[in-house]
Amino acid sequence: MAGPTTHSGGTSGAAGMTVRFVTGIVGVLLFIVICMLPPVPFLVALELVMAVGILEAVTAYRALTRSPVQTVIAWSALIYPVLVAAASHDPALHFAAVVAPAAVVMALLEFGGRSADSATLPPGARRFYGVLLNIWLGGTFAGMAALYAMPHVPLNEKLGTPGGWLLLLASLCVTAVDTAAFLVGKKWGRRLMAPKLSPKKTWEGAAAGFVAGILAGLGIGLAMHVPAVVGISFGFCAGFLGQCGDLFESLLKRTANVKDFGSIVVGHGGILDRLDSLMFTAPACALLFLLLVQR
Repeated sequence: MAGPTTHSGGTSGAAGMTVRFVTGIVGVLLFIVICMLPPVPFLVALELVMAVGILEAVTAYRALTRSPVQTVIAWSALIYPVLVAAASHDPALHFAAVVAPAAVVMALLEFGGRSADSATLPPGARRFYGVLLNIWLGGTFAGMAALYAMPHVPLNEKLGTPGGWLLLLASLCVTAVDTAAFLVGKKWGRRLMAPKLSPKKTWEGAAAGFVAGILAGLGIGLAMHVPAVVGISFGFCAGFLGQCGDLFESLLKRTANVKDFGSIVVGHGGILDRLDSLMFTAPACALLFLLLVQR
């Protein structure tokens, strides 16, 4: 989940910054509300968000959607979060938490195995476009559902709310990473990280984001009565994988020759632009929580 300030969007200047900041804050608050929903309303909300994301991806790669079969395969990704929710605390959660990182590797091998300046996707991506979108979007959103479903902690009992605290912790870590990376990169950034993919990202900003993620994970995690090792691990995932997710989606947008996946989030782009970092972070956090706490 991107923070209140981000590079994406179609506005510029002081007015554009204000719009991005306001919509970013609103987005964070809305996500907090979603995380606090009971299981069924949460699943409905997640499915709606995911449906918008799939539509954005299919539209961006519309040149590859001529096959109805591939389009159906892409949309069938909606089933993954439902399966995770149905499995609840069963071992299927372990599968859901593992499948997303594996899916990311597959997608990187396919989409990333080409020059960022190339005008065409490799043949494999064209043939299995729907499968790649299915695994990428299905796996990452299933990771969010898995993190929501993790049995947790005294804070849930004290506040009388259903799950979602761990997903909220991961999203707040991502927000801290994104905000620190933007602010530090804008003021002190000198060395560009990936100029062809994301011209404004710098190593200085990335380092600041990484540190901010760990500090946020530790501090917010302790406030949620989460073990310190879990909070630090979540911050590490946000600081490293979250920024990788941002770059990965920049690569996908470059292959599709689009600036943003959509425009539904004013000043930020689309749903996938908004959740790029969290989509990589949440599944890894779910896996780490299973290994560190639920084993």
